[in-house]
Amino acid sequence: MTLDARAEKIRYIQIAEERLRRQSRRKILNYYPDTGRLRRELYVKHLGYFEAGARYRERLFLSANRVGKTEGVGLYELTLHLTGQYPDWWVGRRFDRAITAWAAGDTGKTVREILQSKLLGPLENMGTGLIPGDAIERVTRSSGVADAVDTIFVKHSSGGVSSCTLKSYDQRRESFQGTERDVILLDEEPPLDVYTECLLRTMTNNGMLMLTFTPLMGVSEVVMAFLPGGKLDGDNEVAPGKYVCTATWDDAPHLSEEVKKELWDAIPPFQRDARSKGVPQLGSGAIYPVPESEFTVDDFEIPGHWRKAYALDVGWNRTAALWAAQDPETRTWYCYSEHYQGKVEPSVHAESVMARGTRIPGVIDPAARGRGQSDGTQLMQQYLDLGLDLTPADNSREAGINEVWQALVGGRLKVFKSLTNFLSEFRLYRRDDKGQIVKVNDHLMDCLRYLMMSGIHVAAAGARDFRIEWLKFYPQHNVSGDNVYILVSPAGRKRNQPEQTETGVMVIALSEDGRFYLLDAFRDKLSLVERTKLVFALHRKYRPLTVVYDEYGYDSDRQHLRDEMDGQKYHFEIKEAKDGNGSLKIEDRIRRLTSTFERRLMWLPEKLIKDRSDGKQADMIDLFIEQEYLLFPTGSNRIMLDCMSRLFDIDLSWPAGKYGEHAAVNPLPEWAYDL
Repeated sequence: MTLDARAEKIRYIQIAEERLRRQSRRKILNYYPDTGRLRRELYVKHLGYFEAGARYRERLFLSANRVGKTEGVGLYELTLHLTGQYPDWWVGRRFDRAITAWAAGDTGKTVREILQSKLLGPLENMGTGLIPGDAIERVTRSSGVADAVDTIFVKHSSGGVSSCTLKSYDQRRESFQGTERDVILLDEEPPLDVYTECLLRTMTNNGMLMLTFTPLMGVSEVVMAFLPGGKLDGDNEVAPGKYVCTATWDDAPHLSEEVKKELWDAIPPFQRDARSKGVPQLGSGAIYPVPESEFTVDDFEIPGHWRKAYALDVGWNRTAALWAAQDPETRTWYCYSEHYQGKVEPSVHAESVMARGTRIPGVIDPAARGRGQSDGTQLMQQYLDLGLDLTPADNSREAGINEVWQALVGGRLKVFKSLTNFLSEFRLYRRDDKGQIVKVNDHLMDCLRYLMMSGIHVAAAGARDFRIEWLKFYPQHNVSGDNVYILVSPAGRKRNQPEQTETGVMVIALSEDGRFYLLDAFRDKLSLVERTKLVFALHRKYRPLTVVYDEYGYDSDRQHLRDEMDGQKYHFEIKEAKDGNGSLKIEDRIRRLTSTFERRLMWLPEKLIKDRSDGKQADMIDLFIEQEYLLFPTGSNRIMLDCMSRLFDIDLSWPAGKYGEHAAVNPLPEWAYDL
């Protein structure tokens, strides 16, 4: 290829890249095309809503989920008004001047993640959202939410500059007071006082109020403002200047039949009309219409390594708690225990909770932070002071119900048949004829929501098998009379585990007082020759009872070790550590150490500075604690922990006589270690 040809090719590539860049900053031009599978004429309801804007000051787009109400309706029209860049086919209202606007949603976070993101794109690539990049004059940042924008300034085709301030309903009615606005978009159903305040802001200047939401709150006061009697037959004018458009899944050509089926199956029955048709949820009935036979199971012993969590719902008349554990293989959660008692002090409930395990993390009704059971003090703090591990739960009722429903129908949630109080509440958990939850005997149902919304995350993030307060340190220790062991876990691939690149070596003494003392430790990248040299040096220094080799490294190292013994004329015993039939996973092997640390039977030196193969020094105790002990089971490093756990794959009987003599007599007392 000649230089001219190469230059021409580069120029074409640059032109193509620039074309793609410009297209990404003119996203709005892709909406409602003339032709194609998603051509404009197929979106009858969307176009009808736009057209009604020329005649009505208030419009409600009451739609199903996934129909495009936020991006394809509300924000699309808002962008046209902000820029004045209307498509040729537009028959709705037009502004021939720059406008002032608000766009509002549920919370500051959802406004940032939905409205702001769709209008601007990511802040680091602003201009790739609906508002064209070359139309964005500037933005001002919000002080309330990280990475949130307060106001967007947009160039209008008339030569002026429009402004759009982003707001949230959690700012309350007062923040919506003030000057008049040309356009206000309320995405998701607002509180009545916010709706009323926004209506006032558009009345004196012939402004426009747009609402777009799925009616999940039932026949609310805002819905009733548009739908007298809670019903609407088709799109129509419901009052002078007020228009309602309803859109179902069938009005969204971008939704295939397969997608509709998946959405339908994932939606609780009581929400199906609202989410698929935009019809306010009405009527009574069971909240979870699932046969008990589909989710109840016979009781079984929960394995010790399963993650656990509990939820607490507090009150004087009734305090309830519900425990759940997750099968790590199937990811199924099992509700396995319950507490159900009323009219007793928090200490009684706390005692019952702690009896089921002191290291299980819990979540609590967030209202407990600000109320008392009997004397006005904060209940959550009371329970924390009593020793419970608690964090506030997410109390989003409808979202929580949806999470529980999906887990039930998906087979990811099971309940022990012995939970009689839970099952009694489940059978009575229902909605009244207005679609409202009947708040009677629903304490364990609330607990279930807390578990599915928050408990499972607390169990995953906060479940550490080892605690910092269990660590014990010694300044010096006389090993005379102790059982000493050298434990070796070589690098290499172990069964069903990723490659281990470092070797772990630990020297541990078992003393007559029933405690273990870590005498020496190494974690480093060692070759077979280097590892053998280290084992021989440690054996000569400590004269252990035996050398314990990880079962997966024993076969690879033993011949070289024997050859070295013969060459040095220095022989010692090597035992293969094998956990029974060798079936334990590494996490379960390590968890055998838990009770030893919890009972303060494992003592560590304060420091162990070692030279490593990379030429640097490292404190092995720091490595052990910071990278392995405190991070288990989620940490990636567990070499020394696994090495230490091999203690329990050999005979730990107590030797008689002097240090180094191998005659065994009585085992340690039962209290010394509980494995």
